[in-house]
This record gives sequence, C-alpha cells and structure tokens, in this order.
Amino acid sequence: MPGHCMAFAGQGEQVSGTGLPFSILVVDDDPAITRMLEEALTLEGMLVEVAFNGQEAVDRLQATPMTRRLLLLDIGMPIMDGTAVIRWLVEHPEIRSHVTIVIMTANHLLAQYAHLDHDGVLGKPFGMDSVLTLIAAM
Repeated sequence: MPGHCMAFAGQGEQVSGTGLPFSILVVDDDPAITRMLEEALTLEGMLVEVAFNGQEAVDRLQATPMTRRLLLLDIGMPIMDGTAVIRWLVEHPEIRSHVTIVIMTANHLLAQYAHLDHDGVLGKPFGMDSVLTLIAAM
C-alpha cells in the first residue's frame, strides 16, 4: 500500500521529515531467523528489535505507538500469528500509519496471503541480499 511506505535512515537518525525515531521489528518464532536478521541488520547500522510471536510484537507496538517501524512479520507463529497482527494493526490505524509491514512466509504460500494489508513480501528461504534490497526499496 503506497500510503504506508517510508524511507529509513541510518541508526540514530530519524525518518526524513517526521522527527520520529524508527526501528526494524523482526517477528518470527524461529530463533535462527531472528538471530540472523538481528545480527546482519545491526551490522548494517540499523536499530533492530525482536519479537518471537505476534503478541510480543503487539505489546511492543502499543508501548511505543509513535515509533516508525519496518515490521518483518512471519505469518505462521504460536500464540498470535502474523495475520492476527495485521488485523490488529488495521484496527489501530493510528499505529498502522507508522508501520511498514513486510510479510515473511514460505515462497509457495505468498499468494495465499496476498489479500492481507502489507507493503512488501519476503519469501522463505531468503538471503540477506534480498532483505537489504527490500529495505532499500522501502
């Protein structure tokens, strides 16, 4: 959705023209994926947060609702899945307006989730080059 795309600055910088801080929130129940993304994106100078299920993500979003975030969101997770997080964001447009949603799921399932409110997709498996290219395009 074009109205939700935003450009991201380097760590410690602010999103251009907003005066608001930003971060990347990685939401995935697979510790190997969250660790890889957190380490690689931090090395690239990005501020990274991690949540291991949708409820943890919603808690972080509620705690700092004005923070601009790129949400790297897995769909299949326990406790609260990615589709429920997206539904929650749609019901909270004051927070959704600060969040860019990138769905992460198996390549063969991407079409199944095309109807969800999102700004980008990462088909699993993916490499860091794909992640960095996607972030640069946001």
